[in-house]
Amino acid sequence: MRPLYLDITAFGPYAGRQEIDFAELGNYRFFLIHGPTGSGKTTLLDAMCYALYGDTSGKIRSGENMRSDYATETEITEVSFDFSVGQDCYRVKRIPRQQVARKRGSGLVEVAESAQLFKIDQHRQEQMLMVEKKTRVTEEIERILGFKSDQFRQVVLLPQGDFRRLLLADSVERQTIMQMLFKTEYYSLVEQRLKDAAKSWAQNYAEVDVKTQELLKLAEVESIDQLRDRTEADQVSGAVIQEQIANAAEMTETSRRLLYAARQDQRTLEEQRQAREAAEAVLSEQVTIGANRSELQRALQAAAVSEYFTLAQTRQQEYATAFRRHQEAETGWATAKVNQQVAQNKWAELSVQEPEIDRLLQEKSGLEELAKRSILLSQAVTEADKLRKDAEKASLVVAQASTELKKLAQSREELLAREMVATRLAAELGSREAAFKQCQDACDRRKKLDRTQVELAEASKRLALAAATSTGAQQKHEQERGCLSELQELWEKEQAALLANELEPGQPCPVCGSTRHPAKAVATTDTPDPVRLRMQRQSVEQAARRFEAARKVEYDAQVDRDRVLNALKLLEEELGASGRTGMDELETKLAVVTQDCQESAKARVETAALRVRLDHLRVQMEDVRQLHEQQEKSRSEREAQANSAEAVVLERRSIVPEQYREAAALQQALAAVTARLSGLRSLLQSARQKLEDSGKLCAQAMTQHEERLESLKRARELMDKAYEQKRLQFAAVELNDEADFQSAVRTPDQRKLLDQTIRSYESRLAATKERLVRAEQAAGQVRGIPDIVAREKAYSETNAHEQELRVEQGRIQDRLTQACQLIGRLETLEQERLIAEEQHGLYAGLHEITSGRLTGVSFERYVLGFLLDEVSLYANLRLKEMTRGRYRLRRREDRGDKRKGVGLDLEVVDSYTGEARPVQTLSGGETFLASLSLALGLADVVQSRAGGIHLETLFVDEGFGTLDPETLDLAIKALIDLQQGGRLVGIISHVPELKESIDARLEIVSTDRGSQAIFHVG
Repeated sequence: MRPLYLDITAFGPYAGRQEIDFAELGNYRFFLIHGPTGSGKTTLLDAMCYALYGDTSGKIRSGENMRSDYATETEITEVSFDFSVGQDCYRVKRIPRQQVARKRGSGLVEVAESAQLFKIDQHRQEQMLMVEKKTRVTEEIERILGFKSDQFRQVVLLPQGDFRRLLLADSVERQTIMQMLFKTEYYSLVEQRLKDAAKSWAQNYAEVDVKTQELLKLAEVESIDQLRDRTEADQVSGAVIQEQIANAAEMTETSRRLLYAARQDQRTLEEQRQAREAAEAVLSEQVTIGANRSELQRALQAAAVSEYFTLAQTRQQEYATAFRRHQEAETGWATAKVNQQVAQNKWAELSVQEPEIDRLLQEKSGLEELAKRSILLSQAVTEADKLRKDAEKASLVVAQASTELKKLAQSREELLAREMVATRLAAELGSREAAFKQCQDACDRRKKLDRTQVELAEASKRLALAAATSTGAQQKHEQERGCLSELQELWEKEQAALLANELEPGQPCPVCGSTRHPAKAVATTDTPDPVRLRMQRQSVEQAARRFEAARKVEYDAQVDRDRVLNALKLLEEELGASGRTGMDELETKLAVVTQDCQESAKARVETAALRVRLDHLRVQMEDVRQLHEQQEKSRSEREAQANSAEAVVLERRSIVPEQYREAAALQQALAAVTARLSGLRSLLQSARQKLEDSGKLCAQAMTQHEERLESLKRARELMDKAYEQKRLQFAAVELNDEADFQSAVRTPDQRKLLDQTIRSYESRLAATKERLVRAEQAAGQVRGIPDIVAREKAYSETNAHEQELRVEQGRIQDRLTQACQLIGRLETLEQERLIAEEQHGLYAGLHEITSGRLTGVSFERYVLGFLLDEVSLYANLRLKEMTRGRYRLRRREDRGDKRKGVGLDLEVVDSYTGEARPVQTLSGGETFLASLSLALGLADVVQSRAGGIHLETLFVDEGFGTLDPETLDLAIKALIDLQQGGRLVGIISHVPELKESIDARLEIVSTDRGSQAIFHVG
């Protein structure tokens, strides 16, 4: 990871926007960050760490706490950080949760926390939004960089307080750091998979054993050999019973054939009896069938003449219809002649009214002309009234404009007086704001001091509670470790006793190789089993995890308490003498100053508003004056128009008669004439139409009467002819009269049914005769009456014996099938049991080795130990140079106590004494050099081995002040040498010599309005 551009706003001591372009360093890869205490040097590292992970470099302050005290209420605190990883460039933006001023109205509104990650090009232009929301952005950053926030602060950004953490960490904590950096979780995964495989094969073995016992229990035997013996006995029994079944089957078949023959003879005799009975029943129906034949014959004769009977009835109905229609036509003709005479009389009566119609037309025309003149008169009156009202309104508007003009002049005088007072108050706003800012800062810091004191008390309580919990967890851990040590010792003695039992005099010992065995190990009575030993190991691991968790909680509580204490001291220094002033006094003073500032601010706003109102009033007065002149001119014009319109009204009123000047009277007279004219016209038109219609109807009625008389004559002739044809046909078929015809008539369905009945009888008679002949012939061949009961008894006995033998055979066969299946499954389970036993032994042994239960070092720790050796090698190259060959780091390999997780502990070898000692015994300056060497060595190894992690940058915050001048030069030389690999190195320090010796510097300038960062290169 290499920083490209940092852009922060209202963050920490930086009040406004601060941009840091690392491209300004040019070819310089080593630079110094310097400035006064509290100016914001570490804040730049906090900003980068917050942008990447959402927390600060020391994890003491959150993003919410980093909002600048210098920021105005409208400014939003935000951080934007551009960085590169290999050839890829990214931009991460974060905004912490904060309170800012509303855009509209007064008061504050909360801005929610947000985060965004962009892919950018080489020119720092955003190409795409990768993810957003703080958690997803942090996860993606961890994926890109290859490590989490804690590891980032231990190998890239080394903050105050945490700089020595990697060196002084215990084996467990160092393992966590290296796991993330070197991605060694694969080796832990191998160990876990070996454990899972061993557990799985153990379960398989147990399951196979359970299945085997279940199958033996199902077979009701104790072993597979016993099952095989029982199977052989069943096979012999099955062969014997198979022979018995063959003999019984032959006897059953013979008795079945005899029974079948007897049943056939019995059915033949029964068929003879049924055939005779059927023949007798058919012959008994001959009388009924004869009557059916006679009925069918008469029905056929009646059907032959039915059409002539139907025709005669139809002609009679047609004649009756023609006669009725003739009577109707004759009545209609008489009525039409009467209506024609009435219409002629009415027309003669109304035709004398035609001269009256001509007179009414002339009267109507004269009234319509007067209506037009009356309309023109009404329009002239209306127009005159309207113009007169407009003139009066114009006069009223002119009076109102004069009044408004006087009011505006009075308002202008009042505004001028108020503007002078507001201007004087606004001039005092600057001095009052300065006093308010000073008083408000004192109040805020005093409140913050009070809150910090309360927070310190709470942090101290949490630290005490965490320390007590950590002490209890440590005691529990040591107790469990002691118990495990005792059990392990007993188990090892037991193993030694087992080896001793196998020793033979004169034979070498497999452990020490001696042929003499003077004191063999003896087994104890309370030897622990492997399960108990494994459970105790798990208890120790659980106690260790709880102890480690308690230690972490205590460490976090200690860091939190120290953070609050440092913040309290810093606040007390900033307050100085004002910290002794009472809060009530400060708040009272602040209220007075606030009121003064509000009064001046209000006056400044009011002054601008008053000036705007005066300008507006001046324009408004000018507009009103111009409007007054225009309205006076308009009033004169409308007065002249009204006078002219009234003259036109007088002229038009003289033309219209007085009785018709009212529109209602004129319309009433015109309506009366129009109604009289319309009534006469309607009566004449109706009489003329009725006369024409009655003539037409009379002619039509006469024509219809003549046509229907002719139709009546034709219908009478056809009826007489049809009755004569019916009489002749009845005589031909010997039907006496219509009653005789009606008794013989049958419908087609009835005739069809009679015919089918006769044909069915004839068919059944022939079939019955044929059946009787066949039955008599078959019965003649039967000799005697068959004994069915005896034959059925013989067949049942032989068949029952055969079935009993077959059931027994089935039971034997089922036992054989089940036994063969069980034997096959048992043999398969035996093979599976052997495989499971072999595989369990293999994986369990490998897990014992990789888990470190035998050596005390797990597979992953072994790999991490190798990597730590390599890190120590690279670190010693620099530590040796910086300490002039005195110190070197090495990994401690103390395997005496297998209960401890060893393999990643560090110690320092002092060449002056030739002894190794814990790294915690180094002095402050020596610890700084060792920590710096270890961090640089770790970065070298990670860079060379982990292809996905790019450690191109290193920031070191403080620690150089503990070095003497010569050692300081060596340390700086080691850091400068990192440039050869292209790595960017930035250090924070107050040491004056560094400012003079380092060409590239980022200076932090502190002012009373916030800090600023400026690059000095060359």
